[in-house]
Amino acid sequence: MTDFAASLVQNLKDLNAKERDHLMRFAYLGAANKYEENKDLWLSEQMKAALEPQLSKTHLDSSTRKCVFAGMDYHLDWLYAALVRTYCEGQESGPLDDGSECKDDSLRPVIGIQEDLDLLVVYADDQDRIVILCIEAKGIAPVDKLQLARKLVRLDRILVASGAKDRLQCRLVLIAPAGRAPESDSSCLEFVQSPPGEVRRQEMRDSLKLLSTDIGCEKIKDVFVELKGFPTNLQRVVRTRLASPDASAKQPFTSWKITKR
Repeated sequence: MTDFAASLVQNLKDLNAKERDHLMRFAYLGAANKYEENKDLWLSEQMKAALEPQLSKTHLDSSTRKCVFAGMDYHLDWLYAALVRTYCEGQESGPLDDGSECKDDSLRPVIGIQEDLDLLVVYADDQDRIVILCIEAKGIAPVDKLQLARKLVRLDRILVASGAKDRLQCRLVLIAPAGRAPESDSSCLEFVQSPPGEVRRQEMRDSLKLLSTDIGCEKIKDVFVELKGFPTNLQRVVRTRLASPDASAKQPFTSWKITKR
């Protein structure tokens, strides 16, 4: 890892206060040394293998590239701040102006709420080339088009406003069990825009048409990674009402049962 990539990684580490991420690395990877000193315990070998087809589409040198950072539930605010600190000579603060004439404050690079990526993964090679994989995972629930649209817009503005747009690659990756990928031959952008009624706000639709980067332009099938090992016979707990002879009278939810999910 070059000094520049190391600087980005340190900035990402400095902002990672997600206890779940630290717990999972300790529990599943055995990461017991000081977090600041960690250079290798980021992903399992199985996860690295699953991401390999995505990395082959990047400009990274396959002989020297390696995972240099991974963060679960990594906040988009943190990503923006880390990129600014890295690419703007240590800048620690600044105006929330991304040059987009944004009318919606909730789509700016920093919004002050916990909107995050399920997994942020950074790969780098020995030539100062860096790729950020923005991974969204789904198990049972389908892909939320509005949620994905928001993240595409914010990631685009984060890359532009931080100065990282032309200095690294940022790729969206969708991970889900086999057979649960969105059935669409469209790009991610086309997917979240169609049908229009599912992306409810006009501001969002307009913003998706004005992205300055190519994030979301790839076909969904080309950014899909199978989530291996996901259970196939899941069940769920549901509340139930008491039976009543009067069908029009709503009874309270006072019972429960286990049903097939």
